[in-house]
Amino acid sequence: MWREFESVKDNRNKLQEFHQRLSKLKFLDPACGCGNFLVITYRESWLLEIAILRQLNKQGQREVDIGRILWLDVDMMYGIEYEEFPARSVKL
Repeated sequence: MWREFESVKDNRNKLQEFHQRLSKLKFLDPACGCGNFLVITYRESWLLEIAILRQLNKQGQREVDIGRILWLDVDMMYGIEYEEFPARSVKL
């Protein structure tokens, strides 16, 4: 994903399309345990989104409604865990 970002970062239209595609991704960890893979995946996706937004807003434009520009959220992440202990440890 970072390679694709690097290849489109200088083309505003392609960068916006890339941001939109990124926001529509879904991630599933079918044996997630305490969810470490999903946490790292979300963090790395978020860092990529921040890089996209910095590139799109080089002139220092300000946004009143941040929800209009931040499109990633934790609802992109799905996990399944069979064992009770790992699932409960996440709730703590």
